[in-house]
Amino acid sequence: MLQVDRARLAAYFAYLERLAAAAPEGLSVAPFCALPGGLMRLHLIAAARVALPGRVRVEARHDLLGIRLAQVALGFGADTLAGPLAQARKLPLAGVPRPDEATPAGLAALIERAGLEPVLDDMTSETLP
Repeated sequence: MLQVDRARLAAYFAYLERLAAAAPEGLSVAPFCALPGGLMRLHLIAAARVALPGRVRVEARHDLLGIRLAQVALGFGADTLAGPLAQARKLPLAGVPRPDEATPAGLAALIERAGLEPVLDDMTSETLP
């Protein structure tokens, strides 16, 4: 996770240039800013994707960006929709899954709605239901 403040954008861009030259295989970067407002957060994601080579994953963390903005960030170059997963829960009497977008199934639906194919993790290579 890489928190970037608006006042330090030049330092962020310089960091991305240095990282692009020396980034190891399998590195993940999740840029975000603490200020509310989606456009700055999306620009940070887009700048990382443009500056960094394909071997570096750019993550959109739903716990830092918000679930909907993280979904939009997939269109701005994020490779991964990341963040903590919630446990799937059942409604007490009906026995049906309780809707929650932070569950694996909920995140898979958000990824599909963004026009992409959800994959649980590169290490497991399991496709989500």
